[in-house]
Amino acid sequence: AGWQQANGTATMILARSTDPGATYVVELYFLNPVGGQQGATNVSIEAVGAGGASLIPRESADVAGGKFTPFLVAALTVKRVGQSSTGAGLSNNVTVTLSANMDLEGRFRHKVTITGLTGSSTGGTNARLPLYPPGGTPFLSYVRWFASSGKAVMTLMGDDMQASREYAVSFTLNNSRTPQDPPQVYMQASFIRLDARGTLISKQLVDPGPGPNAP
Repeated sequence: AGWQQANGTATMILARSTDPGATYVVELYFLNPVGGQQGATNVSIEAVGAGGASLIPRESADVAGGKFTPFLVAALTVKRVGQSSTGAGLSNNVTVTLSANMDLEGRFRHKVTITGLTGSSTGGTNARLPLYPPGGTPFLSYVRWFASSGKAVMTLMGDDMQASREYAVSFTLNNSRTPQDPPQVYMQASFIRLDARGTLISKQLVDPGPGPNAP
């Protein structure tokens, strides 16, 4: 097939005549972009003859929805991390607010990882920290905390994380006993299957809370 990236047009040339009423299935392979994006929903199809004369006028195609929408690439459309306290050595509620442009399956099939939360005095490696609220969200009731790298891992355990819906959860870390500037914090999502696992949404810089609300 001929491909024009600028206007998103794929042209296929018939090698032989088609049969009336027959259904044909063809597959075209493309490379998705690195960054997330919404899917292509305004898709049309037409047929023209060898001389350019219209055989079948252009009409809208039936486009698959959800994660099957063509060129839909997963992204975190909302990714905020904020805090409740600036006091040295005090308990600090870290609040994570996030939303994705597609459903993320629950039942332990996806994880959301936050990195860069360095400077806390809360120790631990793969430690369990309670996640609040304890119910009403798709996430497991705790995060896995890795103090040396400032990493917190949240697992989708229950229902799917619905596309375009904002979720807010929090966990508690202890602030450093010495003053520090807010670190750069990142968020990403990964998938887990029986036959494979990997990155679904690449690491993205989060939107910190304003002023003292930045973690």
